[in-house]
Amino acid sequence: MRQSDVERRISFAKQHRDILIRAREAHGHAPMELLLDEDALPRTAEATSIVIPDQVRRDEMEGTLVDGMEGISKIEAGRPVESLSPRELAGTEAIVLLFTRPALLISNGTFLQVPEPWAVLNEHRSAIDHNITAVGRIDVEGHPDLDWIGTGFLVADDVVITARHVMDEFAQRDGAQWSISPGIQPSIDFLAEKTSITQARYEIVEVIAAHTKSDLALLRLGNPIDPGITKPTPLKLASSADVDSGKTVYVVGYPSMDSRRNEPAEMQRIFRRIYDVKRLQPGTVMRTVIERSEFLHDCSTLGGNSGSCVISLDTHLVIGLHFGGRYLRGNRAVNLPMLTADHIFKDLQASFA
Repeated sequence: MRQSDVERRISFAKQHRDILIRAREAHGHAPMELLLDEDALPRTAEATSIVIPDQVRRDEMEGTLVDGMEGISKIEAGRPVESLSPRELAGTEAIVLLFTRPALLISNGTFLQVPEPWAVLNEHRSAIDHNITAVGRIDVEGHPDLDWIGTGFLVADDVVITARHVMDEFAQRDGAQWSISPGIQPSIDFLAEKTSITQARYEIVEVIAAHTKSDLALLRLGNPIDPGITKPTPLKLASSADVDSGKTVYVVGYPSMDSRRNEPAEMQRIFRRIYDVKRLQPGTVMRTVIERSEFLHDCSTLGGNSGSCVISLDTHLVIGLHFGGRYLRGNRAVNLPMLTADHIFKDLQASFA
């Protein structure tokens, strides 16, 4: 393990010391499989997800949790966190993530009950709620297989950003230009909450541009589909930001069930069989990948989150575009501050801060 990773895990364990000790008190003498059992998990949030550190494979999880419990025992006994071995540090991080990466349902424009480790979200509720309104679900009428395909967010009066692979489902390329595929009508619904009885849909009428390297596309909105709706205020993009490991962030999007890439039993426990609706998913930046203009994060996301915004909790500016990841390993996002001078944003009347 690299020294930087060890230092990050030490900081992580210190930050969540109380949670680790409570986990030890609740499950310290139980079989390891209890840590993964549905009835053993806390019920204070709508869902809790697990993102295991990169180097830990699924078939090594039990050994990792054993190491983590040994690390917790040392912390509980008053030993300094620095005395933990790299394996114990990795295990404690796995256990913390097991308890502290919620995916909160959104209702009437606000997120529901927050688990204790994320009480800080309540202090930012007004700003988060403001940003929630500008995120929508991308629906498709006339698609042969799908009713909706991902998430997008408003960055200018009539411009939405989403992942390029989301756009691929309803657009076709002709040379350097893109157009909406015949027979398919895409739109974006800025509601699509669990309790929604109405919709707030706008037509998607044009592909403005698709990035050639990053998984990012810009879409033009047309007329409202539903009567009496008001377009949200566009989100502000960070023109410069320290996207460092440990930075607290949140994702807003529409996680969907995808049994091809995630374990159905785990998903059913985590999301309580509620998919395709808007959720708030807090977490942290894991590390940056400068050469690809990306960063990794550990928010609890699924397939439908592609195109979601990743927002800094400190500034409430958009720092990333979530586009994929591997369940139990980590998630990938386009590092937007690194692209603010890119040709794709030329003449775009987005708000950078």
